[in-house]
Amino acid sequence: MKKILSFIVIALLLNSVPAFSQKVLKIGHFDTQKLLLQIPDYQSAQKQIQEYAKQIESDLKKKKQEYNNKVQAYIDDEKANRMNAQQKQAKQEELMAMQQEIENYPVTDKLQEKQNELLTPVLTRMNDAIQAVAKENGFTYIFSTSNIIYSAPDSQDITALVKKKLGI
Repeated sequence: MKKILSFIVIALLLNSVPAFSQKVLKIGHFDTQKLLLQIPDYQSAQKQIQEYAKQIESDLKKKKQEYNNKVQAYIDDEKANRMNAQQKQAKQEELMAMQQEIENYPVTDKLQEKQNELLTPVLTRMNDAIQAVAKENGFTYIFSTSNIIYSAPDSQDITALVKKKLGI
């Protein structure tokens, strides 16, 4: 009986040792969108991106207008018989090239490049601040609430700490 009791006590002690040796997880979370909207550099970058998008749209509209004008001029010249075969061929090739340029105009690529150029420094600065807050406050994990379905009550919102680190 003593052997069984000793065995049970040892088994209980061995099972409880890992629980005492485990590190306590400290989890933090923040709202990415809420934080970004409060960073002045982000707001400035967004405005610049919107202005750039308008500029690209305006450039594309001008190209389309120029193309339409040249098509109309071609039609008028053709009706009035003002072009020989070589001139017709040259005008058709020019119009086809313009049409291809308009169809392949890299609106999305240009916008993406501008977004990367303007937002990468802001996102890097935010990420650096989050990492600094995590290290300074002993967080094991930091999550963005935009991807979290449930947040435990003991999870700490670090948005204010990150804002303080960013100076906003």
